[in-house]
Amino acid sequence: MDRTRDLAQGLSRVENKLSNQEFVVLTLQPTVAAETFSANDVWFASTELPNAVVAGRGALIKSITVIDDDAQSIVGSLFFTDQSIATAASGAAENNTHAENQTILGEVEIPAASYVALATSTIATVTGIDLVVQPADNGTSLYIFGHTDGTPSYTAAALTIRIGLQRL
Repeated sequence: MDRTRDLAQGLSRVENKLSNQEFVVLTLQPTVAAETFSANDVWFASTELPNAVVAGRGALIKSITVIDDDAQSIVGSLFFTDQSIATAASGAAENNTHAENQTILGEVEIPAASYVALATSTIATVTGIDLVVQPADNGTSLYIFGHTDGTPSYTAAALTIRIGLQRL
């Protein structure tokens, strides 16, 4: 009888933990230099994702969608950090220090094959990521910066990035 009760209580705790999880989509329109980039330039500088997580907890990045209104469909990487870092400006050569790179929680590549062309934009979605992220010092904000592998030409408001999170 005690074993059945203990099992039921354990399942109840697991069920409660699962029901308390929250899925959110954060939308970011980063500042992008209106110019032609060189390979390995900063796509966009470190940008805050405020209230991305509950204080003292983490999240799983589940999906990322890039909406490219200039239809450049460029291969790039998105880097998530646990605190703000002083990256180079958009369109400049990447110059992170060793200490800044130590704040990186993970990287998600946006491959060329994931882009789909629409009439005026291209859209890429990457799923199945499951990257665990948690801000430094029990904060609620995450930070993101982008790095381009190609030579796109952008206008200032060309990118919209949607990040699907599962708050833990």
